Amino acid sequence: MRAWMSSSLLSLLSLSLAALPAQEDPAPDTFGHSRHGAEFDEGPRQAARRIAGLNPDVHFPVAGLLPDAQEFFDQGICQQHGFWYFEAERSFRQVAHLQPDQALAYWGMGVANVENHQRAAGFIAQAVQRAAALPERERAWVDAWAKFHQISDDDRTALQSGDKEKVETTRKAIVERSKTRDEKRLGRDLVRDLEALVARHPDDPEPKAFLAVQIWRNVEAGLEITSHGAVDALLDQLFAQAPMHPAHHFRVHLWDHEKAERALASAALLGRTAPGIAHQWHMGGHIFAKLERHAEAAWQQEASSRVDHAHMQRDHVLPYEIHNYGHNQEWLCRSLMHIGKGHAALDLAKNMVELPRHPKMNRVAVADDIAGYGRQRLIDVLLGFEMWDQVVACCDNGFLEPTDDLRDQAKRLQLLGTAQFRLGRQDRGAAVLDELQRLLAKARAARATAVDQAEEAAWQRGDDAGKVGAARDEAGKEPSERVRDVQRAIAGLLGEQALATGDGKVALEHFGKAENATPAAKALAQQLAGEHAKAIEELEKALKPGRVLPLARLVRALWLGERKDDAKAKFEELRKLAGTADLEFAPLAALADIARELALPVDWRLPQPVPADAGERPPLDSLGPFRWSPTQAPVMSLPQIDGGTFALAERRRPTLLVFYLGFECLHCVEQLRALAPRAKDFAAAGIDIVAIGNDAVASAAGKHAALAEADRFPFPLACDPGLQAFKMWRAYDDFEAMPLHSTTLLDADGRIRWQDISYQPFTELDWLLAECRRLLVLPMGTGAGSK
Repeated sequence: MRAWMSSSLLSLLSLSLAALPAQEDPAPDTFGHSRHGAEFDEGPRQAARRIAGLNPDVHFPVAGLLPDAQEFFDQGICQQHGFWYFEAERSFRQVAHLQPDQALAYWGMGVANVENHQRAAGFIAQAVQRAAALPERERAWVDAWAKFHQISDDDRTALQSGDKEKVETTRKAIVERSKTRDEKRLGRDLVRDLEALVARHPDDPEPKAFLAVQIWRNVEAGLEITSHGAVDALLDQLFAQAPMHPAHHFRVHLWDHEKAERALASAALLGRTAPGIAHQWHMGGHIFAKLERHAEAAWQQEASSRVDHAHMQRDHVLPYEIHNYGHNQEWLCRSLMHIGKGHAALDLAKNMVELPRHPKMNRVAVADDIAGYGRQRLIDVLLGFEMWDQVVACCDNGFLEPTDDLRDQAKRLQLLGTAQFRLGRQDRGAAVLDELQRLLAKARAARATAVDQAEEAAWQRGDDAGKVGAARDEAGKEPSERVRDVQRAIAGLLGEQALATGDGKVALEHFGKAENATPAAKALAQQLAGEHAKAIEELEKALKPGRVLPLARLVRALWLGERKDDAKAKFEELRKLAGTADLEFAPLAALADIARELALPVDWRLPQPVPADAGERPPLDSLGPFRWSPTQAPVMSLPQIDGGTFALAERRRPTLLVFYLGFECLHCVEQLRALAPRAKDFAAAGIDIVAIGNDAVASAAGKHAALAEADRFPFPLACDPGLQAFKMWRAYDDFEAMPLHSTTLLDADGRIRWQDISYQPFTELDWLLAECRRLLVLPMGTGAGSK
């Protein structure tokens, strides 16, 4: 219990707990924690539903399953094949909810946690516990994964003993053991067990599908695929039995880094094998991108994006809860850039930045989180299309907000300064240079502090002079890199300042020191210096197949370098490639005079027919919206302990809703107690706080009144003892019929901008306040959802 709790609050909580009836079993109210084990705390807590657009031919028969449960089991298998792990686990949880003693339901949950061995081991232990009476086929599946998760025969005996204490002790030991694994050996053994299943059940496509993907997964454990052709032949056998099986996904993975053309047919077919799974559309884009067919790649990735957005809106899921969503979005952004679609690429990159962040699941400092991807892709789009006015706007309106990361801030300031110089605003560009100089002083000070602290710690340990010097050197490595990052940004911006004055030679000197100048910037400096041959050479080195912007810059460089026949030939290539490109952005708009001299139309683009081998395509709009937008909050009206009514429909201010599990939940009261002194800070940001508990009005009012006046909460307390609001807002475990902790930010239009639903209350309040401020500043439009 926290030291800051006052005596009155502590007394109230102690009395409340003392009033609970004594029980031999765990208390039925576990305040958000699952009653079935820690592995159930995480993962989906809301009921599954039947998802449209899954493959009806995927069938994994399980003896004893009722028809309803079998449908959900097959749905989970299909979702697993599409790497939709979270929803696969939800489907398998639904099976367990319908038939709690069905071992294969827990096996499915374990399989769905392929990226979390500890949770997976806990689920497989639960499967083994229920596996004693399974038929041979089902037992073989459980046994294979039991071995993969290091469950021994002794463990099996203990788990099936019926001794509750022994079962729990064994399960915890299995989970702990999962932290140390020999992935090569375990992966190889799983392949052998799956090979045995294939041999015993040759008419069943599922062992072949699981075998194919496990062979591919073993590459991550350091095992090479000795014959891609052999695995491909295995998949051929599978598709002979089930031509539209979603395992076409695995053929794409098989050839993705080898011979991409071998998976082209599967890439074109893949989305249609399970159109309700976004990742099935996405993976086709891998193959088209590897073949430098970026228009087809963009279509696949946009289809994936739209399916994800439809799912988010339908089920009120936030983007960071979806596996691989950020990866798809950033790749789509790159593909749109490659084909010259500047407006769509900018819209998408800004949308990625707008998305709600999370301190564990979506962080701007983590490069492959959505926020990290979004910031980098926004910079790429702005720089690639030379959207200088947009650069300044994004730095002002929160899309490219300042950060505490020195490398990131150096990159941001270099981009902003470049925009100012390219817009002819010399004084503003110089002001950014001054800011970078201050950032350099800060970086050097941070380096000095790190080195001094390491030196002091070494002396305190009694290290000799050599070890002290080594400690200083080690401590200075990363801070020195940050210093160099800022120095590179300064050099790059000095190069832009020289460009703005027309001095290409000085610009080249600075760009050489910067080491981060783009080929376009260097070529511009070379052109200003009269070095047209070098500019052409620079752009030819940067040219890659299928990319519109580099080719457009090369066309202009060839023309300026008096190689007009070559420019004309490359322009013809560009016309075919840029069929959907936006001509108003600088790299393409710069070709207008050349087009006129070549007697080409103002819109010189040529139509781009869809290639026959791209596969059948549904209309993109039928799959979902192009970009994410926040969903409208459910309407609710609840009584407050002060006699008033909390009516959401009447509110016109941003509101932080905190669903708490009554005064008996110590962690909930801690959360409210921590929020109390921050209420003024949230109010200053224009945000009201309302807490909603599951106590009856009279009970909550009495307990709140019993607190000392200084301990009472300075925000409304609403009551929902029937849990209707908890259920409407998804703060409810459908499987175990219990309320969950939830914290939600609503904007003034009643849209859900941020949400955390968990088995424990959200307590990172400084982070939350900053995120609320960030989200409410961003100009998220109500018209989001169309391209």
